[in-house]
Amino acid sequence: MKTFFIVIFSLLFVAGYAEQKSVYIGTHSDTNSKGLYKVQLNSETGDIGDMKLVLEEFGTSIVSSKINGSFLYTCGNDEKGGVLSIFDTVTGKQVFSGNTAGEGPCYIELSNDRQYLFIANIQSGSVSSYKIGDNGSSLTYIDQFKLPESIKFRPHAAKLSPDNRFLLVPAINLNTIYVLRNNLGKLKLAHQYKREDFKGPRHITFSNDGKFSYLVNQTGESVSSFNYLSKTGELVFIENVQALESQYLQINNHISEIKVHPNNRFVYVANRGHDSIALLYRNPDSGRLEFQKTYSSKGNAPWSFDLTENGKFLICSNGKSGTLHSFEIDLETGELIDLEKTLKIGKRLSSVRIFDRE
Repeated sequence: MKTFFIVIFSLLFVAGYAEQKSVYIGTHSDTNSKGLYKVQLNSETGDIGDMKLVLEEFGTSIVSSKINGSFLYTCGNDEKGGVLSIFDTVTGKQVFSGNTAGEGPCYIELSNDRQYLFIANIQSGSVSSYKIGDNGSSLTYIDQFKLPESIKFRPHAAKLSPDNRFLLVPAINLNTIYVLRNNLGKLKLAHQYKREDFKGPRHITFSNDGKFSYLVNQTGESVSSFNYLSKTGELVFIENVQALESQYLQINNHISEIKVHPNNRFVYVANRGHDSIALLYRNPDSGRLEFQKTYSSKGNAPWSFDLTENGKFLICSNGKSGTLHSFEIDLETGELIDLEKTLKIGKRLSSVRIFDRE
């Protein structure tokens, strides 16, 4: 049985290393990729290098990552189902192993208070929650949200609202967003939104002020915008905006990722079918988006990307070509400037996350 792992991790900030950041790259099952890789990023120049394998687990894949001390959280499948483990990145030892209460975990979310962990299980059709122990090295299962068995529920993400009260879950096969109420890890359906113009809802995120939400439609070449009502967790649809030039809208694009720039004025989207990163301008007052242009990802099938905290650089992982590429961001226009810095890692790269140096 093919095994894959999804990783959520974070590393302790250490002062005095402002110019160096660690970039972690996950990989899917492939003979040319061995697990979780680490690359050094110079946050002043955008240089990437000094690659090394830090966790040799067959099929390791990072899907979501947050700061949580020195611990690395992984989940995936074995012959018995989903498994969840914690590794101490300081000692290099496993400190926890347990069941994920679901199969095919594809997304991990950590609460802002670092006390709860949520996993979207795409194969078994569920979202599960866990309480994190006081020192971060243990997990206790809390709850699981599922739909009736007659409904094939395929959640592809589980994104917490900024206040941790609601969990937004796009169901990629049902063209529906489910909003779950979160009460200390207990999950209950609050709202659901289904639209004909949702086309494979994949990932969803929030504006930096928490007033708006943005959904990428994997097969629809578009981004859906919403007003987010924080008191009730409701979404009010605004519009759909294309993520490609008009002449390419009919290709099999398979949008994979979306991020809002730290300045709250730019939104970036990864187009796997078009091998590009799209730039959209964002109106901070109305929340509306305006497509600007696409930039070559300098590889095949951009699976994921991340931005430095200062918003100066964008690092993209190209899944099929197995390359990591660095771009500088023009902070006035949002334009991506190709730094011509590519690092070959291995085939089937997945998510990439940037952290301050340990």
